[in-house]
Amino acid sequence: MDFFGNKYNSLPGDEKKRVIKKNWQEIDSWEGNLSSDDKLLSNQKDISEIVPERNFINLSVIYAVGIVLFLILGVRLWQLQIVKGAESLEKAEGNIIHIKTTYAPRGVIYDRNENILAGNEARYDMLVVPALMDKNTEEKYDNYRSIAEILGIETTKVREVVEAEGVNNWNEVVIAKNIPREQALLFKTRNIPGFFVEDIASRKYYCNEECAHVIGYTGQVSEDELAKDDQYQPIDQVGRSGLESYYESELKGVNGADYRIVDAAGRTVSVLTPRDSLPGENLVTTLDVDLQKMAYEEIKAKIGQGDTTGGAVVISNPNTGEIITLASAPSFSAEQMSQGISEEDYAALLNDKNLPLFNRAIAGEYPPGSTFKIVTASAILSEKVAGIDDYVVDTGSLRIVNKYDPNIVYVFWGWNHSGLGSVNVVDALALSSDIYFYIYGGGYEDKVGLGIDRLKAYAEKYMLSKKLGIDIDGERPGFIPTPDWKNNTFGEEWYLGDDYNTAIGQGDILATPLQVNFYTAAIANGGKIYRPHLMQRLVDKDKKTIMEIQPELLKDNIIDMENIGIIRTGLEAVTDNGTAKILQSAIVKVAGKTGTAQFDNNTKEHAWYTCYAPVDN
Repeated sequence: MDFFGNKYNSLPGDEKKRVIKKNWQEIDSWEGNLSSDDKLLSNQKDISEIVPERNFINLSVIYAVGIVLFLILGVRLWQLQIVKGAESLEKAEGNIIHIKTTYAPRGVIYDRNENILAGNEARYDMLVVPALMDKNTEEKYDNYRSIAEILGIETTKVREVVEAEGVNNWNEVVIAKNIPREQALLFKTRNIPGFFVEDIASRKYYCNEECAHVIGYTGQVSEDELAKDDQYQPIDQVGRSGLESYYESELKGVNGADYRIVDAAGRTVSVLTPRDSLPGENLVTTLDVDLQKMAYEEIKAKIGQGDTTGGAVVISNPNTGEIITLASAPSFSAEQMSQGISEEDYAALLNDKNLPLFNRAIAGEYPPGSTFKIVTASAILSEKVAGIDDYVVDTGSLRIVNKYDPNIVYVFWGWNHSGLGSVNVVDALALSSDIYFYIYGGGYEDKVGLGIDRLKAYAEKYMLSKKLGIDIDGERPGFIPTPDWKNNTFGEEWYLGDDYNTAIGQGDILATPLQVNFYTAAIANGGKIYRPHLMQRLVDKDKKTIMEIQPELLKDNIIDMENIGIIRTGLEAVTDNGTAKILQSAIVKVAGKTGTAQFDNNTKEHAWYTCYAPVDN
C-alpha cells in the first residue's frame, strides 16, 4: 500500500507475483519495547532511562504537512470529479485502445536431413480499420476509389467489404489477400487513412505436389475456428490436411499485439507495452525428400499407361516405425490450395476420375493379393497346419465337388494354369503358388486347412482391420471378411471358396499400402509392429530439440523366430528364382513378395510389390 492508500498485488515491472513477507520478529520486538510495563515495575527504574526523549515539535510539523497534503488531494479530486467530471467522462469515452496484431510466423517443416519442405515467404494483404477512415464522406469515397484503382476492382466492392460491419468497426477487415508486390508498393506511396498493407509470412512449399498428401496445406481460418479459439485472427492460416493439420497447435505460434490509445479522430494518445509474437515450433520429419520426389515421379510416369490410374509408395524403417517415403499419385498443388484455389479449379480436382485429392498410401483399401500370403504362411506354420517338409503338387487348379449335388464341380485356378509342380511353403512363397495356399488355407480332401477364424486371428495380429495410428488424418483400417458379415451383408452363407479367396488375398479382404508395408516389416524385424510416425522431433528457432518421438511398439512376438526364418527364406527366394527375379541385379540383396488382385468383376487388376532390403540388416 502506498502513501495514498492504493493497494498493489504486484510491483510495476514484476513479471511474476511477488510475495511480501512481514518480519514478525521485528514487530514483536518493537511492540515489546513499548508495552513491557511489568518489566519496568519489577526493575523499578526511572522511566526516563527506558523511554528516550522525543522531539514533539518535529512530530507536529510532520502531522501538519500530512494534513495539508490530504487537503490538496481532496481538493484535486473534488475538482476532477465534480467540477470537470463531465468533461473527463467525455474525453474517456472518446478514447479507445486500438490493438494491432503482430502475426507469428508458422513453424518450418523439414525432412530428416533438415531440407525445408514447407517454409514461409512474404505475403502482402490489404486491410482496413473502418473506424480510422476519414470521417468526411467525400474524402472517404475518394479513398474507396483510390483503393479500387490500386487493386483493379470495382469501387462498390471495396465499399461493400469495408462497411460490412459498419464504419465505426475497430476490427481489422481484410480487403484483399496476397496482393502483388507492385500493388503493395503503389499503396505505400499514398496516405489513405484507415487502410494499410500488412507484411505476413505466407506458406511456401518446397516439396509441392510430391509431398502434398503427407505435408498437407494451410487455408484461411474459418468463422467457427475464430469463435472457438481466440488465439486466431481473421487473416491467420491454419493447417487443413497432413502434418500441417495434425500438428497445428505446435506449428501455429502465438500472435503478438501492439497497443495504443487513440481518440475519436484516430490520433494516438499514448502507446502501451506491446506483447511480442512467438513463432511456431519447427518440425523435423522422418521423410527423405529425395526419395519422396523420386517415388512420386516414378508413379506419376506410369499413370495413363494401360489402365493405370494411380499408385502409392511407402518406405519405412522396420526397426522404428519411421516413415521415410509416403507418396501418392496423382496429387495436387499444396501451394495453390494454400494461397486460395478458385472454385473452378477445386471442382476440377473433385471431379477428376483419378482422384488426385485421395491419399492412396494410407486411405486406399485394396485386396492385397499374394502379398497376404506372408500372413497366411505365418498362420500355417504357427498353427502347425503344415511345416517346411510338407509338400503339395500344384497342378494349376483344384476341383471341388458340391456337397449337395455331386454333378456340380467348382474349379479353382491358380495363376499358372499349367501348374508349378511340387512345392513346400518356401517354394509357395517364391513362386506364389495359389494351390498351396488354397489347400492349407481352406482345406482339401483329407488336409485340414486354417479356416477363416484362424486366418482372421493372424491377420489381426499383423494389425489388419485396425488403424496403425500414423500421425496424419485419413488412415483407413482395412477389412477382414467373416461369415457373419457375409450373411448380414448379402444374406449368403460362407463357402469353402471364401476361405480360398481370403487365403490368397483376394475377394473381400482389404488392406492399405501402409499396412502391407508394416506386415512385411514385421518379418524383417523379427515379429514386431511399430506405430508409424512422420514426426521425428520438434526444434526451436535455434534448432535445439524440444521434443523427440520414440519408437512405440504395438505388437511383439507375432510368430516365433523359427517360422520367421522360414518365411524370410521364402521371400529371399522370390528374388533368387521366383516372381521378382528382375531384382537380382539390385545393389543390395532384396527379399520381397509380388501380388496381383482382381477387381471390378475380374476385369481389372491391382499390382503389388512389397520387400525389405538389405536382407542381412
